[in-house]
Amino acid sequence: QAEDGIRDLVRSRGLGDVYKRQMIRVVVADDHPAPRAGIVQAISRDPNIQVVGEASTGPEVWDILTKGRFDVLLLDLNMPGFDPDIEVPTMRKRYPDVRILVVTADDTEESVSSLAEAKVAGYLLKEEDMDRYIEAIHDVAQGHLFFSKRILPVAMNGGTAVPILTRREMQVLKRLAEGDTSEQVAKALKIRKRTVDFHAANILRKLNVDSRAAATAKATEMGLITAWRAR
Repeated sequence: QAEDGIRDLVRSRGLGDVYKRQMIRVVVADDHPAPRAGIVQAISRDPNIQVVGEASTGPEVWDILTKGRFDVLLLDLNMPGFDPDIEVPTMRKRYPDVRILVVTADDTEESVSSLAEAKVAGYLLKEEDMDRYIEAIHDVAQGHLFFSKRILPVAMNGGTAVPILTRREMQVLKRLAEGDTSEQVAKALKIRKRTVDFHAANILRKLNVDSRAAATAKATEMGLITAWRAR
């Protein structure tokens, strides 16, 4: 039943062909054995995710980084012998090809901003269900950013913490979500239609979708539209 749910998730996102092209090698770092085992078991049900290592302390993470080759590091920040403020930026510099997906219960602005500045690939709250873990792993492995929905309002505070979409792209996206055509968006924002189409293409690329309708749906699901309207 769980496998059926994962297959449905792949089909619903229209990424089945992409997912088949590569095996995503993942390391799970968490100092609590039971939760770590649960994560490993759940994400391993995806046929294109292979857990190649586990760590429970900072030194163990570094040992895996220096010895192994993998794509995504699922990283709990609260581990013995690990200082995220110092070590996450260092990891990014030394191992730029490893996509760091932070898993934490900390949704404070200070923490989100600090890690965004360190250019982590994603910030996943521990409260998320396992389908979201799998979705996040696939997204960051493909070079995209992934942030839990509840993080986005914090991340977008001031428009500097998480550069998912620019201010102008959000203005265009909001208008598109309301059903405006490119001509109507151009008139409302006092820019050229060609400029609107340029921003729309960037939005599709950044959200990894192939239509404006899909972009609106994904942005709504992620909380981008709500967060922007609340500003």
